[in-house]
Amino acid sequence: PTGGLTHSQRVALACRMARRNLDAELASHYESMVEEADASIADVDFTGGDDPRLKAIIRHTDLVTRSPKDADAGDIAALKAAGIQEADIVLLSELIAFVNYQVRLATGLRLMAAVS
Repeated sequence: PTGGLTHSQRVALACRMARRNLDAELASHYESMVEEADASIADVDFTGGDDPRLKAIIRHTDLVTRSPKDADAGDIAALKAAGIQEADIVLLSELIAFVNYQVRLATGLRLMAAVS
């Protein structure tokens, strides 16, 4: 079940996080799966347009990707205030944690391969 985030939206957010982390290879991987309607989400300059729900999702994704130590309970409250259900907040949190870990893991594996 995708809840309130479609597969393409999740992939676009993953692409966005890879771009924020300057991982061109991983960004390219995710970009190839993003549907055209959601391509703007992957653009790090896009803030959500006129959609308050999407704005909140993008803001939270960027915040936790760039500076996870600055995220607090108020950020979760902002997601709820934008109409995002708790199950989708959990799904979003899992996605953010996974992709940011994936970036670090891929970087480490590339470095190990480069020295061997």
